[in-house]
Amino acid sequence: MEDYEVMFESIDLGEDNAYNIIKKSDEIKIKKILYKSIHNPNLFPSYSTFNLRGKRYSIANVSGELIKKVEKQKKVKDLQKAYEKKVLKKGEKNTTIAPLSEIKKTNPSLLTVKIKKKKYKDKIPDINDIPLMNITADVDYVYDNAVEVINAKPVEKKKKVGKVLLDEDPLLKEDYGKISPYLIKMKEELKEKQNLKKQDIIDEEKIAKELETKKQDLLIHLKNKFDEINKEYMKISHVVDVNSVVKLKKKENYEKQLNQLEKDIQKLEKSDF
Repeated sequence: MEDYEVMFESIDLGEDNAYNIIKKSDEIKIKKILYKSIHNPNLFPSYSTFNLRGKRYSIANVSGELIKKVEKQKKVKDLQKAYEKKVLKKGEKNTTIAPLSEIKKTNPSLLTVKIKKKKYKDKIPDINDIPLMNITADVDYVYDNAVEVINAKPVEKKKKVGKVLLDEDPLLKEDYGKISPYLIKMKEELKEKQNLKKQDIIDEEKIAKELETKKQDLLIHLKNKFDEINKEYMKISHVVDVNSVVKLKKKENYEKQLNQLEKDIQKLEKSDF
């Protein structure tokens, strides 16, 4: 037997050799180390345009810190228990009502009326009942009315002036021919209002005069300044050979000042305070 094994081993069959296949399967295979990322796989992509809430934002997860909610899968037993709790059987909560024949035998007290309704109407009288008749009072209403009229005071009649009834003669009143205090008060209020209006007009005129004087003073001041700068500018303007930088800057500065002063003077002359 050993000779056959040696003979088979000596034969070079390559990949078809069964012994080589067995040897390869017996060899311990070393597993490669799997790559594990540092980053959390449940993180949402930053600056994403998906899963936006509302129309206000066009980008989601700017900070890059949002994490997906990973729900653990429930076991089959837990799901079965939850399903059994939810499902109700037929007639589980309903109670059956016994028929009348059984109630009469077992509990007849349920069929009796415990509280009776009140009767709001009176009983109908019998045929033999006699009604009450000829009931009179001892009061003499005619005599009582006569006494009240005799003891009452006479009512004073009002005087008629055309169609109007007057209690008193208007000529005999204390206020006749006098101006009412209401009208006097109204006149005083009107006078006060007129005086206030006049005072306001006077104040406005004073303010306008003051503003006008200030305006004229400003104009004079600006014109004087313009003349001073213009004199200095005229001294440099006739110079043809301007090689120095200082002279050039001075000339430009004078020109700017003169232009600005001209604009200010024009504004003041046009403006109305």
